[in-house]
Order: sequence, then structure tokens, then C-alpha cells
Amino acid sequence: MKTNEDFIDELDSPDWALAEFAPASLGDRRLNRRLSAIAGDFARHPGAPITQACQSHERIEGAYRFLENEAVEPEQIMLGHRQASLRRLAREPVVLAPQDTTTFNFGERPATQGLGPVGSDDHPKAQGLWLHSTLAFTPAGLPLGLVAGQFWARSQPPVAGQRRAEPEAEKESARWRQGWTACQQALNQQSRLNLWVNIADMEGDIYEVFAAALAQPAPRVELLIRSRHDRPLTDQEHRLWEHLAGQPLAGELQVRVPRHEGRPARLARLQIRFCAAEVQAPRSQPDPSPLTLWAVEARELHPPRGVRPIRWRLVSTLPVTTAGEAIEKVRWYTVRWGIEVFHKIVKNICRAEDHQLETALRLERALMIDLVVAWRIQLLTQVGRQNPDLPACDYFAESEWKALHCFIQHSRAVPKQAPRLGDMMEDIGRLGGFVKGKSTPHPGPLTLARGLARLNDLARMWAIQNGGENCEE
Repeated sequence: MKTNEDFIDELDSPDWALAEFAPASLGDRRLNRRLSAIAGDFARHPGAPITQACQSHERIEGAYRFLENEAVEPEQIMLGHRQASLRRLAREPVVLAPQDTTTFNFGERPATQGLGPVGSDDHPKAQGLWLHSTLAFTPAGLPLGLVAGQFWARSQPPVAGQRRAEPEAEKESARWRQGWTACQQALNQQSRLNLWVNIADMEGDIYEVFAAALAQPAPRVELLIRSRHDRPLTDQEHRLWEHLAGQPLAGELQVRVPRHEGRPARLARLQIRFCAAEVQAPRSQPDPSPLTLWAVEARELHPPRGVRPIRWRLVSTLPVTTAGEAIEKVRWYTVRWGIEVFHKIVKNICRAEDHQLETALRLERALMIDLVVAWRIQLLTQVGRQNPDLPACDYFAESEWKALHCFIQHSRAVPKQAPRLGDMMEDIGRLGGFVKGKSTPHPGPLTLARGLARLNDLARMWAIQNGGENCEE
């Protein structure tokens, strides 16, 4: 059986896209090959226009024909990657699958058919698409692939109070249950039983999602969701948050909080409490039976000056009976930040919002490819952190590590031995603008992605100058 190190090595090979999309079924082997070729070109030049990424006239024309092909449903593009992801996930005893929503703003484009409003008060006429995605990680934060990605366009901006009257299946909030359902379907396809935990921020705190998960016979996908609603408990005297805050201190945990809205990354020390909770059903529910859940509070007492303290109230379908289990759930919740990073890579590095295509369906086809490319970038940028002492030649071609060394050192002298993977990833980060400091000990995925894009050009020039690999690409 292949290990995860094997597939990481495959994803850094020139033929990664062919292997990743091989299980795709677009009804025509030529379309499958074209999809792999486009993904490879997008990955070698993330964020570049199609005319720059594909380079040759033949590949440019082929890319546009593929994206304009009405016989290709956007969901089909993801099939191969999804099957490859399931094979990777089957090797993991624990799979963490956070879900989240983001928007793609294509500006004011009245000529582009099928877009809908995504604007804010500052840009009320902005048109675009919404995306709800679910990405699977190991507990250590290694992204193993997309479980689901759903695009849609709003017909009009939501009106306050109007959505509450809609049937549950027609509300946009139904996407959170659909995200859990996609995970359940994936788990049902696994021949080996493993633990799946679907994670969501406060927007996913929906009673119907918890009810659906608890009604699912084993094996089921468990839930870990940050509480948004201070739900009443069945004892008629307490609500969830007050009851949770009154529990004895179970322990403390230190977590690294990533950079956010101009604030540097920092370490936060959290106090942990937990309890069981029997939650009352809302009056609108046809089944009045209460739900038995478990809750964990992670509270920061001494944040830096001017910084809002962390206070997470996490609700789970998994039993939490010890301090160790409570701390584990908080650590798992921090993996949710990975899907936010993923969305940033799609928009800031793959520059998905720069696509110039005439219909929403064509944009969706391009965006589906961008999602897989962004996932690959995120995966490769995590490897150096988790395996810093491995030789870089295990993951990078000779032309890449030699070219990078000469460029960084401003020297023609090339070492005979490849550098440590951690050192090489740091140098790649420097290509993307990384400056090492106390709050930034490692390059982040965005700077690494920019560096990887520059490394591709350096390596090709090295190969041309030395008559080596890839000189005819």
C-alpha cells in the first residue's frame, strides 16, 4: 500500500495532474487528457492568465475549447481528484473535514451570464459566485483533498427575515447539512472504518445538522461545531453557555493563532472546560426529543493589549469525558483555519477572480481546476514543516534545488548534496517575500506559493543552460 509520502512525491512530479485526474470520467479520453494538461499548466504558473499559463497556441486553444464545452459539467471535473482523495483518506485513522463558504467577486460584469450579487455596502453592484467547500485534513494539518465543492449564484441579495420562512431544503444554510452529507457519503465508500469529524465555524451551528448526524446509524461522520446559539437545556434552568462556563477547570492548552487582519501570529494560552449537554429541540421542530451533545469551552484570559480574547464554545456529537479528550477537540478545531488558508490560495495565488469568461458555467469549470491546484500548493507547502530533516531531493527535482541554491547564494558553485527539506522550503519562501521573525518562524502558504511559481522559471532556465530535464517544455 502506498504511504502519504508516496503520494506527496507523485504530486511534485511533472505528471502529477495525469495521476490526480486519471479516474475522471468526462465521456472522452481526449477530454480527460486535456483536463490533466490544463491543471498541469495552471499549477506551473499559478495566477497567470490562460494565455501565459498554457504558452503554446495549441494548448491555449485546447484550454478555451475545454472550458467552453457545454458537455462538461463542472462537477465532473472534480470526480478524479475526489476518488484519489478517498484513497488517501482511507489510510488515515482520523480524518478532519472542515467546511466553509467564500465568494468569488468578478466585479461589475453585466455581460457575463449566470452571475449573481456578492457585493457589500461599498460595492453593491459586484457580481460573482458563492462557493461552499469541504476539505479533508489529517489531525496534523496535512490537506489530503477536497471532499466537496458547490458553486451557486444568488438571484438577489438576502432580505432580513425572509429566509426564515423558506423551506429548510431551499435555504442557503442547507449547505452545511449538505457538507456533512458529502462526508457521510465519502465515509460510506471506505472499505476501512476510520473516524471522520466534520468541523464548522459558528455559521454551521444548525440544529437540523446535529439531529441528522445523531440519527445516522454507524458508521457516522461526527460533528465539531463552534456554538453560535446559546441553546436551552432540558433542565429548564440553564442555557448551554452558562452551564459550560460553570464547569471546573480541566486543563490548559497553548495554540498558535495565525495572522489575521493585520495582526501578527501569536501564541494563546487557553483554559479548557467541558460537559455533557442535553439540548432542547426548538419549537419549530416536529420531533421534540432533546439532543445529547458534548460541549468544550476554550477561553483565553490574558490576550495581548487591544486583541479580543479567544472564547470558543465547541459542540460535538463525540463524547468528551476527560481533559485529554477536551483538549483534543480544541486542537482539532484549530485545523479549521486550514480551509480559510485554502480559500486565500485560490483567490490570492491562483487569482481565480481574474478569469475572463463569458458565462458562469465556464467560470465554474476554470474554478474547479483552480481548487485542485490550490489544494496541491497548500499540501506541498506543509511538507517542509512536518518533515524538515528529509532531503529536499525526495520532493524536488535536481534542477529545482540546484537552481534555487545558486540564486539564493548568488554563486555558481553547486553543493553535491541536496539541502534539508525545511531549509529549501524556507528559501522558497524567501522567493515569495518571506522574512523570518519571532511571529513568523516559517513561511506561510501564500509566500511559499509565490515562491514555488518563481522556482518553476528558475528551474527551467537551469535545465536549459545545463542541457537537463524539462528543457523542451
